[in-house]
Order: sequence, then structure tokens, then C-alpha cells
Amino acid sequence: SVHSAMSHMGVNAVENAVLLMDALLKLKPKVIARKSRVPADPDSGIAQMEGRLNINMINGGLKVNIVPDTCTIVVDRRLIPEENMEEARQEIVDTLNSVPGVKWEFSKVYTIPGDAPRSSPYIDELAGIIKDVTGKAGKYGSMGSGDLGHIVAGWGAKEFGLGVIRPDNRIHGVQEFAYIKDITDLTEIIKRFVA
Repeated sequence: SVHSAMSHMGVNAVENAVLLMDALLKLKPKVIARKSRVPADPDSGIAQMEGRLNINMINGGLKVNIVPDTCTIVVDRRLIPEENMEEARQEIVDTLNSVPGVKWEFSKVYTIPGDAPRSSPYIDELAGIIKDVTGKAGKYGSMGSGDLGHIVAGWGAKEFGLGVIRPDNRIHGVQEFAYIKDITDLTEIIKRFVA
């Protein structure tokens, strides 16, 4: 086979991606060590919001006997409110640039900053309704992963997060689920708030 005989001439993008991922995994503990002054939801298992860096996807290679010329990795970087988006981006750039001999490029960047809980009469009213319905109270920071903030900002509105998330729901994982009671409670909270 010509491919196997000439495979020594190719640059293996998957193997190079491993080097980049290794560098990112060395950065990860430093990111996680950054603690916010903003409290996290007690159900999250952490006291304060903390930075996040996860390599969530990798895609490379066409066939077992073809040296891959491209490999894509997807990195999810969650910021705490005290962090700056551009500084976090530059930290990733510097980390990737620290790997000698590996060419890389960003193909897409999507940013969602972390958010501290807001104060307003509406938020306080909502917090009271949540306490009445669930027995739990509190306002917590968000290390968001949605696009609601971008949408409502265009309307000149403000957003708040409600959900049915518990640690045992396998959030964003295989077989993610929600309890019917949580969905029922959320429906009641929204009904009372809108009324």
C-alpha cells in the first residue's frame, strides 16, 4: 500500500492534538483553583463558583491506514465573574503556543461569561416564590452554558436561570434526566411569578 509505505512523511494531527490536550490538562488545575467570592448553588457540591476547563470533544482521522491531517478538539472554558474573557482566551492561546512544533488554529469561539446573582425586586420576588414552593432559598452565581443572555440583551431585558438540575441528574451526561416533582415545582414557580 502506498499509504502505509509513505506514512512516515505525514504530520499526524491526532498525535499532535494529544500534545495540545496534555498542555490544556496541565492548565486545568490552575483554572479550577480560582474561587469566586460568589456562592454556588449548594446542590452543586461546591461552596463558591470556580473556573472550569474541559476538553469535551475530539474528532480526527479518516481510516486506520491514513495518517490524519486534521484533528478538532472542543474546549469548554467556564469563567467566574471575577475573570476577564480576553485574559482567559489569552491563557489558552499561550498554553497552546507553549507546545513546540504543533500548528493549531481556532475555528470557532463562542463566549458566555460567568454571572453573579443580580439584585432587583423581580429577583427577590422570584426567590421568595422558590422558597414557598420548594422550601429552599438563595441566589447563586451561574457558570452558564446557554445563549439566553445574548438573546435577552438584544431585547434590553434581563435573564435569570431556573431549572430542574440536581447533581444526581447526570447533568449534560449520558442518560440525563429530571424528576417529575422538580418539573412540577418549576411549573408552579413560573405560574406564580408570571401571575
